Amino acid sequence: MKRFFAVFCIMLCFLTVGCAGGTEANPPPGGGSEPPDVSEGVLSVSDVFQYFGYAPIEIETKMDGKRVYDLDLYYDIIDPTVCEIENGRVNGLKVGSTDVYAQTVGGQEVKFEVDIRDSGAFIYDVEVRTREEDYKNKANSPVNPTLFVGDSFFDERNFWRSFYDDFEGLNCFTVGISGSQTSHWYIAKERLITAFAPKNIVIHIGTNDINDNSITLTVDGYYNKITAFLDMILQSYPAANVYYFGIENRNGAAGGKNPYSETVTEMIKTKYVRDKFTYLDTPAIFNANPNKYVSTDNIHPSVEGYKVYTQMLKEVVDF
Repeated sequence: MKRFFAVFCIMLCFLTVGCAGGTEANPPPGGGSEPPDVSEGVLSVSDVFQYFGYAPIEIETKMDGKRVYDLDLYYDIIDPTVCEIENGRVNGLKVGSTDVYAQTVGGQEVKFEVDIRDSGAFIYDVEVRTREEDYKNKANSPVNPTLFVGDSFFDERNFWRSFYDDFEGLNCFTVGISGSQTSHWYIAKERLITAFAPKNIVIHIGTNDINDNSITLTVDGYYNKITAFLDMILQSYPAANVYYFGIENRNGAAGGKNPYSETVTEMIKTKYVRDKFTYLDTPAIFNANPNKYVSTDNIHPSVEGYKVYTQMLKEVVDF
């Protein structure tokens, strides 16, 4: 009876202005031409999980197995105390799970599950909370900072130890998390990027994506994974200028996937052109003289390497 009433409601709402329970059309990442007609086909919706208190998760919808972004759907949440759905995104209200029925205007219906997990299950939950405390405890915490986002290369506690000296008086703050990949920042972005309302966003990410041996992608696959993340940053924070350091080679035994890094970095350098995006070509410098610019751990910048980072940024960033 409940879903029968929901179908009636969706038909009614499409005859009027809109439907509060449905989603608005979601454009594909990066924009593009008008989407094809997907009013017919077999609907499928992937199960969704979110860590409670972290970024809402976009619902992945497909027609005949192909990802689509422009479907008007009504969502019937069986236990509405678990989550809410707005603009095609799931936001948890408490830890738990519920079935959800997605319905098209034509009456096609599919079921999927939403699982809201405890925040502590997120691998970097402690790091996120630590970074939030770092900001609160920092004297003269910057407002609208130049925010450094990404992996261990921006971790001032263990690697870039001179960070706050290098950018003293320039309203900078770093939330680098050692080991992080692009997928982790989709989860953490609301708390560690949105919350700081950055004027500029400086990014070092991708080395852990490529060098994670449990992930095997083609060169195009790595390029698409990293640039989809960059697209998300540019779309989510349109007022910010975005600066991206290329993926430097690793040395010695740590450099087994350098051919991927080199090719993907060259593709980003030459193909990825966007407004308010600046590529910073540290790989051209580091890879030419790794003994000087890469530290003895064979991965992170040396003291001289971080001087290159600092100089490059001071030449192009309006702090």
